Amino acid sequence: RQPPTEIGVICGEILYGLRSALDHLVTATATRRGVVVIERTGFPIEETREKFEATLRGRKIEDRLPALATVLKGLRPYKEGGYDGFLWWLHWLNGMEKHKVIVPMVGTHVGWKYEFVLKALPGFDSSREHALKFPKTWQYLDEESITLFVHPLNTEIEGEMNLNLNVTFRDIETPHPWGMVDTLQKFVDLTRDILATFEEQFFR
Repeated sequence: RQPPTEIGVICGEILYGLRSALDHLVTATATRRGVVVIERTGFPIEETREKFEATLRGRKIEDRLPALATVLKGLRPYKEGGYDGFLWWLHWLNGMEKHKVIVPMVGTHVGWKYEFVLKALPGFDSSREHALKFPKTWQYLDEESITLFVHPLNTEIEGEMNLNLNVTFRDIETPHPWGMVDTLQKFVDLTRDILATFEEQFFR
């Protein structure tokens, strides 16, 4: 079954709170150093390093708050940057949540580990090489059944297979799906890490 709708609402609230905390952190840093904040002050997170550096220049952060610009550059808040891209995906998911319910981005996957031996059935050629075919490592559980593996009719399988069910963010472009609870915890952890960095640099 698909995850209940409430999960999407809760995820959206968590994402919004964490992303807003980063924006308030930059605003507090700016005002503490005497910079009058009017608009477009929040924590800059962009898809590429080039866009991020352009944002620093466009908002005059480098000119007016060079120490803040140095800290932000060190965090590398862009898709291929620091925290293995988690800052970008926090920003991206939060932006998506503003435009649609986040539930369509959460799906259930199934993964498996196996230790199989493929053997020819009695009466068939055992010297022939047989192929055991697997689909991609993770599949969405939709209304139709999924395929775990395919083997020739003249063979049998001996061994074990363990299934792993997880609720993940559907649209995050990563090699392996990110489990929802683990990902939210990482978002919380990185926000705390950034807060600690700012406290050390600007609020002591």
